Amino acid sequence: SDDEIAFTLCSALLGRVHLSGHIDRMSPAQQQLVADAISVYKRIRPDLAAAVPFWPLGLPGWTDPWVALGMRVPSATYVYVVVWRRGRVGDAAGPAERVDLAEVVLPVAHLRDRQAIPKVLYPVLGAAGSAWSAARGELTATLPRTPSACLIQLELTPGPGGPSVTANR
Repeated sequence: SDDEIAFTLCSALLGRVHLSGHIDRMSPAQQQLVADAISVYKRIRPDLAAAVPFWPLGLPGWTDPWVALGMRVPSATYVYVVVWRRGRVGDAAGPAERVDLAEVVLPVAHLRDRQAIPKVLYPVLGAAGSAWSAARGELTATLPRTPSACLIQLELTPGPGGPSVTANR
């Protein structure tokens, strides 16, 4: 599915992209999903060389319904976050994990009181959404289906924290 393609490609966007499989058997729309991912990767790749990773939800557990990885770019005004919505994984999901909400709040404490504009970079078209709260230092990501994933860019803006900014709904 398109969501599975985006989910898989998001797994590589903050590292190294390796394509394999039967891309030639994909529909034109699915091939465009792959092309969009490569285009985004080429655009952000220079930032990743010096970026430092962080895990907004902590290191992921085997059955966690949500997983997130961020990359701080010291020399740029960008922070990148990939968020994956896996949903309930296996029978080992605990009671708290049985509530499968379409939204997750990602603490990004090092940006608390910093104004930022969130933008979903990939997938370009889709239902993914994001919102930033400077006062709380939290990025809210919305992914209505499972499995799904998206790459969000937080562009830091000059000046004090101020009000929350919402984008990509």
